[in-house]
Amino acid sequence: IAFAQGDWVGATARFIEAERAFPGSPRVAMRTAQMQGLNGDVPGAIRRFEGIAAETNWPEAMDKAAGLYRATGNADASRAWSAKASSLWEARMAMLPATTRGHMVEHLLAFGDPKRALRLAGEDVQARPYGATQIMLAKAWLANGRPDHALALCDKALAQGWGGADVWVTKARALSELGREDEAEEAREAALAINPKAFDKSPAYAWLDH
Repeated sequence: IAFAQGDWVGATARFIEAERAFPGSPRVAMRTAQMQGLNGDVPGAIRRFEGIAAETNWPEAMDKAAGLYRATGNADASRAWSAKASSLWEARMAMLPATTRGHMVEHLLAFGDPKRALRLAGEDVQARPYGATQIMLAKAWLANGRPDHALALCDKALAQGWGGADVWVTKARALSELGREDEAEEAREAALAINPKAFDKSPAYAWLDH
């Protein structure tokens, strides 16, 4: 909750407390690594995500390391981690497509094929027609050059009562790409009212927000 409200100081403290309560939990460790990066220690965050990836063989941690490496300009390391993550996501998709699909969309939008991401995101909305999947489909439409479709999905999610900052961030981007800057600014203000840091987060960290 603190993280979703932009309280990174409070979120950092609570994640550290959680790590003490659940020592050795890689899921909690990914949260503290996330905050480590957001608080300015990107090299330290990379080392932690690489350690988690080596320990667990989880593609989530590999994606995080890849995103951070890309953000720091190390394209070779980014490609190496994202390629390894991709093979693991494909294996998960083969075994558990329904539970993996949304994560695969996130991976593809960051490192893979936006057209395939769009197809999978559409399937996820059909299976789970609620705000989170609609927003992810909106992001896929943005990646495929259709901000009009993205805007319609954001409005649909909002009409259903979905009220997180992410929907407003996505709506602001869609409106901006449509040239509707006044409305885009209103959407940005709505996002910032929920989370003052809504536009400060690097995409490298976004996947741990849900």
